[in-house]
Formats: sequence, C-alpha cells, structure tokens
Amino acid sequence: MGRQLEPDLAVWIERVEGAIHGDEVCASEVLDSAALLARRLGLERRPASIAVGVGVALEDVLRELSISVPTPFTRKLIAVLSDAHSLGTREEVEDRYQRTIRDGSPIVSLEDRAVIGFLVGPSSSDALDAMVGRLLRESIAAAAPDLAIDVFGADPPDDRFFQTMAALTKAEQGAHLRKIVICGVPDASRAAEQLDRFGGDPKKLRLVERVNDYIAEKIR
Repeated sequence: MGRQLEPDLAVWIERVEGAIHGDEVCASEVLDSAALLARRLGLERRPASIAVGVGVALEDVLRELSISVPTPFTRKLIAVLSDAHSLGTREEVEDRYQRTIRDGSPIVSLEDRAVIGFLVGPSSSDALDAMVGRLLRESIAAAAPDLAIDVFGADPPDDRFFQTMAALTKAEQGAHLRKIVICGVPDASRAAEQLDRFGGDPKKLRLVERVNDYIAEKIR
C-alpha cells in the first residue's frame, strides 16, 4: 500500500471509520476514491494484485490501529477495486488499439502518381485526421497529383468523413492535388450526394468501387 495511500492515509482512515459507523457519505467517498485509484492503476497497466492489495493493506493498517472493519465492507471495497481496475485496463487496451489504428494505418506510394491510405477498423475523427495529414505530407514529398483513401476495411463513412473529404478539395493544403479519390464506399450514389452536400468540388473528387482497380489503372 505504502506510496499509494500515505498522502491521504489519515483521510482514508477517517472516512472508513465513518463508513463503519453507518455514514453513507463516508462510505461513498471511500468507494469512489478506491475506484479512481484502481482505475488509474489499470490505465497505467499495473497488476490487478496492486489494486486489490490496496484494500487488504488498508485493512491491515486499520487493524494495527485497533479499528475493526466489518467483513461485508471489506469485500465490497475489494470488489470495487477489482472492477475499477478491470475498467481501467480495458480503457487502456482500447486506447492503445485506437492509437495503433490512428498511427499505423498503411499508406502506399505509387511513386509520383498517387498516394493511397487504407482506413481500417472503427471510424474516429482522430484516425481520419491523422490519415489525411500523413497522406498530404506523403503526396507533397512524392510530388503525387492524386490522393486516395480506401475505406473498404473501415466502418461505413459518416458525415465527418464526407465533410473532411469535401473540405480537402478546397483547402490550401490540398491545392497541389489534381484528384482526391475515395475507394471502397458501399453506396457510391449516396457518397456523391454527401460530398455535394458538404460543398466538395466535383472536379477534384472521384469515387472508385475497388481500390485494386484504381491501383491497376495507376501502374499500367
């Protein structure tokens, strides 16, 4: 327990004593504080044993002070610590997965012809913004006139996606591009309507059903 509880040990003891004597506010504060601590440990990828050990160690300290903690309260505290740690662990895994998707989605450069990015997994504004930024940098470096995004392996495009693509046709950052190509959309007619609704420049936009067809066209 040591370093985890020392700064607030007196407060914890006071609240636990209140909880033991039926103070629901104190009981709620103890459980809330325990949950926050355990969740943070989960987010930091610390072992579950440390989170559960907080409850056990607190009970040991109270016993040394001749304060008897009812077993039901101890069980509840340990259950809260365990559940909150599991929540923090899941959140950390999900966040790590999203970072991997955001920073690791593949980009292919067809020399000075086109750069193609492949969006995969759950749709998110962070993943889309990161992909567009990487594609713009790569297209400038390769002097490629076409920028393409394949969405076949991602969630169906939403308004945010179409708004971003439409804005890119008029953005200064995309002024060097001849075409912005969207591959793999499940409904091309709806996609065209959405791009038009958000003010996309139809002269710069192109929809292609299969990214393989687009690649084959570019490497002929």
